[in-house]
Amino acid sequence: MTDALREAATAALSGIVPSGTNRSLVDLGFVGGIELGADGTLKLKLVLRAPHSRHRSKIEAACREALSALEGVRAVEVESEDAAPPKAEPESFGTELLDGVKNIVAVASGKGGVGKSTVSANLACALALEGRRVGLLDADIHGPSMNLMFGVDRAPEVFEDKTIAPVEVAGGIRLVSMAMFSDPNEATIWRGPMASQMVRNFLFRVRWGELDDLVVDLPPGTGDIHLSLVQSCPMTGAVVVTTPQEVAAIDARKGLRLFEKVSVPVLGVVENMSGFVCDGCGKVHDVFGTGAGMRIAQAAGVPFLGKVPLEIALGRAGDAGRPAVLSSPNSPSSRALMEIARKVAAQAELVRGAGAGMGAYDLAFDAIPEAADAAPLSPAEAGASPVPAKISRTADALVFDWTDGARTVHPFRELRLRCPCARCVDEWDGHALLDPASVPADVRPERATGVGRYAVRLLWSDGHGTGIYGYDYLRRLGS
Repeated sequence: MTDALREAATAALSGIVPSGTNRSLVDLGFVGGIELGADGTLKLKLVLRAPHSRHRSKIEAACREALSALEGVRAVEVESEDAAPPKAEPESFGTELLDGVKNIVAVASGKGGVGKSTVSANLACALALEGRRVGLLDADIHGPSMNLMFGVDRAPEVFEDKTIAPVEVAGGIRLVSMAMFSDPNEATIWRGPMASQMVRNFLFRVRWGELDDLVVDLPPGTGDIHLSLVQSCPMTGAVVVTTPQEVAAIDARKGLRLFEKVSVPVLGVVENMSGFVCDGCGKVHDVFGTGAGMRIAQAAGVPFLGKVPLEIALGRAGDAGRPAVLSSPNSPSSRALMEIARKVAAQAELVRGAGAGMGAYDLAFDAIPEAADAAPLSPAEAGASPVPAKISRTADALVFDWTDGARTVHPFRELRLRCPCARCVDEWDGHALLDPASVPADVRPERATGVGRYAVRLLWSDGHGTGIYGYDYLRRLGS
């Protein structure tokens, strides 16, 4: 095949633009090969990716028409196949910059408009007033507000290694927010994966230093960012904010269930806007009702941290760039927030003392110690949810030692066959999709990576890496 004909064929294919895109077959990388036979037959190989593979016949017909018009081509044969899915690799993040952080506390709400960010800012300041070293991460990528609440008008320093120095704000708090990197008059129009990646950057590329508490102000709802955070780092616990209204309480319950499913302890529930305090007479008016926070906490069996009244000074303090616990420490809302901070700190210590497990880990097979080297464990306090405190291995099995003193042993091949991912188990009816004959007898995990506080992701020697094994699932397998 002459260079001139190859160039002409490539040019012809460059004029074919699949529907739904503004890029040609060549630009999309769909052209796998072009050959000219001795009889003048031009053979084209296409490698299509979803969603364009659904339009296979239309694309093939367009290619035949375009190539048949070339001089010297007597016939055209088009062969197409689907591109192989990318090999799944476990996400791995360097956690060194979080090594000095003692507690990571998420502040969440099921819906917007409940004052979650106000609670987050004041909670961070209240913890700092208790003499604790505090960081604050504004994880609301699409609606950051901490820059306003702390009066920040400058960007943090970014170093050559792409790590970030947090900005020190009122109260000595180390703050990072998306608002420091974006135009306040422009919307951040990002899909979920981009926003989640930025939050992970804020976690793992910020020089947080030594902190007692890192408060994470989550966006409202239960979406990608929430899941990315709990999968990326072992959170100490979460604080759920609601208002007294039942419409807010319904969504707050959903937030509680999210943390329950991913084994993040709920440190407690805060009822915000719990009565309007008249600045003239001091009388409290239950504008939105009362008691929803207490009811949610009691139903879920988690602590009720307290009520924060609605008062004019609280809102004005946030707008002025100095949270109320710093600017009006004796106001009813500030006193309530200080007491809530003390309870949060106490609950965080209880969680840590009840067996927090291994923390963040990412271990290659050779870095997993042999089981013979694993020392016996002392059982955790009664009632603590067991998580792995140690992972070790034998010649053919993974061994998990749990914070309640139990030990489970999982043969490699059996664990691979019991992979719970959607490629191995049908998500609708639960029947196995994995053919046991396709799994080598000597299969073994090449890497074990912690997924938050609730699971381990295993990358197998047969190339499979999408299986996330929940700790509760592993306990059932080992029972």
